[in-house]
Amino acid sequence: MQSAWRAVVLLGGLLACGNSGGSPADAGNDLAQDGAPQDVRDAGAPEAPPVGCDPGMPPVATLPEVTSRVVILGEGDAGTSFPTGSGGDPVGQWVFEAATLYLPAGARGQVLTAMSRVAGTGFAVIEDERLRVGVDLRARVETVMVGPVNTPIQFQVRGRYTLRGGRFDVVPECFAGAGMTTMGSAEVGFSRDAPDRGRLFIDARGVAGRVVVEIQLRRVM
Repeated sequence: MQSAWRAVVLLGGLLACGNSGGSPADAGNDLAQDGAPQDVRDAGAPEAPPVGCDPGMPPVATLPEVTSRVVILGEGDAGTSFPTGSGGDPVGQWVFEAATLYLPAGARGQVLTAMSRVAGTGFAVIEDERLRVGVDLRARVETVMVGPVNTPIQFQVRGRYTLRGGRFDVVPECFAGAGMTTMGSAEVGFSRDAPDRGRLFIDARGVAGRVVVEIQLRRVM
């Protein structure tokens, strides 16, 4: 995968470094005073995305807030293996509707999935040879040992692509991100499920192992 996507591997550090590199003591310092977790979008001041890559206008005037869940492999309906892209025609103007963060089985007993979530917005405009993507999400993973771990998932990319099977290969013209690290590597997959439905898969590998974010897409044009 092209190096531009590797920054997305910040998710691999969610269980390892906490609060974008903060200490365990710092990781839980944004709990509300009554002990209840704050809303994701209020959990600390978000890091402002740097300038340098304009993804252009989104396909709709107001992007919908994603619904989300966090699951652990082998629990509930999460299955025992990470989801992957199956391919299909990616062309369209897409908005993010939902996000599922898949954590490895080793997170059992360490993460409170019912209190963990992903919040924010995103879009992707994909043409025959080009794409532009804007993502403004925050992941919150509630851990047993250190409390909430909050990580921004904010990036913009514009460039050319090929889709090989269910995996994107991107040659970026520009890339910018905030709250990210460059450890490890990441791949981005795609599945076309219906004329107006698709999924993106951000498959990240880092010091904490492998995690996958599955993003439900709705085609608006």
